[in-house]
Amino acid sequence: MVIRSLVAADSGLQTLLPRLNLQQKSRAWDDKKITAHHGIIPTIKKADLSKLSEEEMKVYDLIRRRYLAQFLPHLETDKTIATLQSSGHTLIARGNVIVSQGWRILFGKNADEDVGSDDEKQGLPALTANQQCRVTHSEVRTLQTKPPAHYTEGTLLEAMKNAARFVTDPRLKQRCVKRRDWYRGNSCRIDSRAH
Repeated sequence: MVIRSLVAADSGLQTLLPRLNLQQKSRAWDDKKITAHHGIIPTIKKADLSKLSEEEMKVYDLIRRRYLAQFLPHLETDKTIATLQSSGHTLIARGNVIVSQGWRILFGKNADEDVGSDDEKQGLPALTANQQCRVTHSEVRTLQTKPPAHYTEGTLLEAMKNAARFVTDPRLKQRCVKRRDWYRGNSCRIDSRAH
């Protein structure tokens, strides 16, 4: 019903219908781990998209894309890690090749950020174990690491559930370990009372 409503409101989605697997049940419907509230989903009421402001349309479009993505196949990538030996040094090359776009067809180029670092977005040639290679070019690059990404609501909640891994005070960390005051497997409960 919701799918029909989305397509009725935007006929551009008609081509997407054959790709959707409506029998597929995603984690979006697993409410065992939900503590706050259920997700925002489209309704069966047909929306008049012409009445939405530009900002409202962006929010609506984001919600419907996320909703439809759960009925599409998974993104499939072929990850390759090659370990090479040269003059007593170990070199590691990483590469990713997308085998099937899956849900990413809904998000276009913006979804490229989810694949990995720039080095991992490149493909590697086909290699076999113990294959001999010749180094044809080498280069030294001075780079800086990127700071951690800003928290989103989802990543902030996850960080709060696993707060112990962020404890840097050795005494407090020792207290967490010593008392085995762990919550949900690996998170430390810290009393708010002063000691």
